[in-house]
Amino acid sequence: MVKIRRASAFDAAAIAALISVVWDDVQPNVEQCRVVITGEQEWVWLAVEGEAVLGLVACFLSRAGAAWRWEIELLAVHPAVRGRGIGAGLVAASHETGRLLNASFARGLVRVDNAAAQRAFAKNGYETSGRVYQLHAWAPQPTTEPPNGHPLITLTRADTLTYRGLWLEGLDNDRLSDDQRLASLAGGRAQAAAEGRASLTALVAEDNMLPVAFFEGAELLGRYQWWRRML
Repeated sequence: MVKIRRASAFDAAAIAALISVVWDDVQPNVEQCRVVITGEQEWVWLAVEGEAVLGLVACFLSRAGAAWRWEIELLAVHPAVRGRGIGAGLVAASHETGRLLNASFARGLVRVDNAAAQRAFAKNGYETSGRVYQLHAWAPQPTTEPPNGHPLITLTRADTLTYRGLWLEGLDNDRLSDDQRLASLAGGRAQAAAEGRASLTALVAEDNMLPVAFFEGAELLGRYQWWRRML
């Protein structure tokens, strides 16, 4: 029988092993997993059967203006047990904590070709507008100039099971000029360098693509959609 429970530090190795099976191009660090599980930024739940870890969901809180937002950052189910509703159960199990932490709504970023994750979110009442975004990553870049961000752009430290970077949101906001966007990018890359982070990542809507100059040296990580629901 599958049970869902909170992860503990003792689960770090099993979590790293599961992630490396689900994504063969990701090799998570066991110690980083342990630090994330025992920290205060991210909440992790496991689906277990006996001693076997079959799936996980990882979530954290972020700000959305004056409201709190429940971010479903990672959803993983072992390929051998997909189709049993484990992913949907994990997503549902996370919602109670999101509500207790006063999150107004929840969201998850899902690849356009990840039908299994889309079904898990849909079963829990999530919907997508259908808008497609490209996820880009920029390498850290030190600078001697003072940081120059913008109030319409937010930077979030992402210390997760698979990634330690900076998340930039609002880059394609129509109220920003190209100079303001470029300055915010440079400021984010400088902050990533100063904090020893892996990269700066940002989404850009495909129907609102920015000039090519913005993506010089950036890596395209895939095409995604936001799935959302109220809590």
